[in-house]
Amino acid sequence: MINFPEFLPDQPALDNPGTTVAKNVIPAARGYRSVKALSDYSSAADARIRGFLAAKDGSENANVYAGDAAKLYRLAGSTSTALTDASKVGGYSTSTQERWRFITWGDKIIATNFDDTMQIVTIGGSTFADLTGSPPKARYLAVVRDQIFTGYTDESGTVYPYRVRWSGIGSETTWGS
Repeated sequence: MINFPEFLPDQPALDNPGTTVAKNVIPAARGYRSVKALSDYSSAADARIRGFLAAKDGSENANVYAGDAAKLYRLAGSTSTALTDASKVGGYSTSTQERWRFITWGDKIIATNFDDTMQIVTIGGSTFADLTGSPPKARYLAVVRDQIFTGYTDESGTVYPYRVRWSGIGSETTWGS
């Protein structure tokens, strides 16, 4: 540990009692510690990751879900380092400008990439599936109280950048028209 004074970069340079530059360090009880070297945490995905979410299941086990252009992945538990394919059969076709967005919905994860049908999996589950009902393809997802809200939708091939749609109360499979 290196004992430097408080980090005060926004104070005037003249007579500044603090540290003005702190690179590759993290705060400690007194001063700063160096950042540990980077290391691999899991096996590699097939392509660049375009979104992820971490969630705990009912038994408090951590699960990380991530997506690239063609697949969704799962990293299970704190001791696993294997990034496993959790895609539905046939995979996905995420266009270059899109990314995956995830929300937790009760004990489930819902994911969207705007190009494919929304996906759902129970937290801890190993395979995503199409969300049933008639949800729109959506670029954005949010949970507001007991409903799922979508924004920037694609409905029957027509894109509505300013449209918001929402699910039924307490139901991910009920969507109004």
